[in-house]
Amino acid sequence: MPRVSSALALALARMCAPRVQTYYIDSPADIVVEDGGPSITNPLIVGLNPNVIDALDYASILPLVDTVNLMAYDFNGGWSTVASHNAPFYNNRGAQGTSTEEQPAEFNTYDGILNIMLNAAGQKGKRKKSGNTQAAREAILNSPTAQQHLNKLVVGVPYYGRSWTTAAAKPTTTDFVPYFTGGVANLGSFENGVWDTSDILYLRDGQKQKSSLKGRSIQPGLANATWQGEAWDQYACANLAWINAGGVTQLVSYN
Repeated sequence: MPRVSSALALALARMCAPRVQTYYIDSPADIVVEDGGPSITNPLIVGLNPNVIDALDYASILPLVDTVNLMAYDFNGGWSTVASHNAPFYNNRGAQGTSTEEQPAEFNTYDGILNIMLNAAGQKGKRKKSGNTQAAREAILNSPTAQQHLNKLVVGVPYYGRSWTTAAAKPTTTDFVPYFTGGVANLGSFENGVWDTSDILYLRDGQKQKSSLKGRSIQPGLANATWQGEAWDQYACANLAWINAGGVTQLVSYN
């Protein structure tokens, strides 16, 4: 398992830094380094879609930035043709439903980290789709490239879940492939299909009245929602919850 910085540590570092320059990039040419001395922080924000990673040259990028904030969320959502995890940390063994071009076995945070390190070490394209074993890919974690740059990676956990309506029953064991058929969600905290994690936990713990105490309005259907159960995916390191809303079952992915 790779060593990554904590989001809290980065937040504290930013509070102490006189200047912060953040880069949202499509190519290394978008990066401009300021001569600010050791106090300047240059964070980079990137997505973890395998094709997005391969489109960049991390060997050129990583020496120019101090931290790389990984957008480790929205792997699946209402746009997907399947219902599954919003933010899986590990391979969830299933087929990602958004595009045939994306590699489902690499659509998770851990494999995104491996792909970035492989890219930076000049091994771009050493993907599972090319027949490489995971052990061969993980060898990059012991490389000089990883020793130099791995501690720049910051993984954030989203404090929200995504949901779908589903007729799929809750699994009875943790040994399951967490991909289900699902339709457009008819409930959420902020909007249909998006749940505040605290609202999920309130429902689970029988304290849903607390949702309205956060100083925000909630969707009316949330007050009548009932908890049906949840399943921990031991492979993806993420949760799936089943919630009944108006007689319709919601499958909610949350961390």
